[in-house]
Amino acid sequence: MTTIFSQVINNSATAVLMAPIAILAATTLHLSPEPFMITVAISASTAFLTPVGTTTNAMVMSAGAYKFKDYLKLGGPLLFLFFIITLAFVPLLWPF
Repeated sequence: MTTIFSQVINNSATAVLMAPIAILAATTLHLSPEPFMITVAISASTAFLTPVGTTTNAMVMSAGAYKFKDYLKLGGPLLFLFFIITLAFVPLLWPF
């Protein structure tokens, strides 16, 4: 959900919106909230699919003459890579 939200709203707002949900989920499951919060932070920073997720993407869109589909073509594989790396390394570095 955090990744989906970060495609259309600012990453800071996305993190603030999803942090209480992640903390509540962790405490309900009697797990450490750290890996949940790290996952939220990483997911909030993955606005690769649209130019509206971050100001930087919007600025380079006009300067580089990019189209909306260019973000999808290049951002999709990059988002998948971040997803796999996050799932692999967050539990190793921040155990539940």
